[in-house]
Amino acid sequence: MRIYSGHDVTVLMSVYKNTILEEFLLALESITVKQTISPKSVVIVVDGPVDSTMQRMLKETSDIVNVIFLQENSGLANALSIGLSYVDTDLVVRMDSDDISRPFRIEMQLEKFNSCDELGVLGGSVREFSLIPGDGNLVREMPESDADIRDFLKMRNPFNHPTVMFKKDVVVKAGSYQEMGLFEDYFLWARIALNHDVKLLNVTNVLVDMRAGEGMYARRGGKGYLLTAFRLRVFMLQMGLAGFTDFVQGMTVNFLSILLPTKLRKTVYSNFLRGKVD
Repeated sequence: MRIYSGHDVTVLMSVYKNTILEEFLLALESITVKQTISPKSVVIVVDGPVDSTMQRMLKETSDIVNVIFLQENSGLANALSIGLSYVDTDLVVRMDSDDISRPFRIEMQLEKFNSCDELGVLGGSVREFSLIPGDGNLVREMPESDADIRDFLKMRNPFNHPTVMFKKDVVVKAGSYQEMGLFEDYFLWARIALNHDVKLLNVTNVLVDMRAGEGMYARRGGKGYLLTAFRLRVFMLQMGLAGFTDFVQGMTVNFLSILLPTKLRKTVYSNFLRGKVD
């Protein structure tokens, strides 16, 4: 059995013009110097032009950080796909530029990979916050076992994207990140799920404190969101990952969701799709 260490881990991040520098620096610190096991390197893709302060800071980052500048903004899927090509380790940790990883995150995920050769993707729970970690009480948990994840996939995204650690070769073999609107990660998990030799797992532990403002819920609406959901669900239906009943139920939920005003959509997500910390 292969035994992995921090030397086998690269963090993959993307920033763009709306990234807030202070939030990004906190995120970067949380997944590097504050980890109980540090990663070997960090790949940061700058997705299009950013302001001079961000440019200067990125050029002054530590030796373990590899920054790739893209001339034009091309979207998260393309940025992550390009970034992945610069990764030279077997394992990849995804990290968003405004979230905070818990200090034990990499250590806990390495333990899981070191106990299961077939493991390809491992995620965990997130706790949402507004201003500082801990100011919210909503936790988004995901199904734990491979069987439950594959069943959950039929209707909803089975991973919290900012929490995942995955084997690079598993993602590359599945075609890497591809454009699918806000569903680029869901689309990736679906393609990986076509390979039943790869195990998909989640831990119940909160691995990431995730910033969740009104904007996060506003993006889950509109005609474009619905059309992309349709494309993804057609793919899963055609590939046998979901049945016709799953397709109809999933599209019904997506359609009803886009009709809701942002504040009401947030209320629905908070009360029905999230757990609460006591």
